[in-house]
Amino acid sequence: MLSGWMGEVYKIKVSEPPEQGKANKAVLELLSRSLKISKSQLQIISGESSALKTVEITGLSETEIANLLK
Repeated sequence: MLSGWMGEVYKIKVSEPPEQGKANKAVLELLSRSLKISKSQLQIISGESSALKTVEITGLSETEIANLLK
């Protein structure tokens, strides 16, 4: 579930458990669908084992990402 912007951080909730990468996969799938891009354009670059993650998105500008996530 996309929750919205909290300052410069975008909050996302997923129902998958944080074990064996299930939650990370769910985050990437949700972002892929919401941004209408392939999962190969997304990469978790920090926080794989944390609730706070940094995701790198290629192929979209910051403005495009912000507009798609409104």
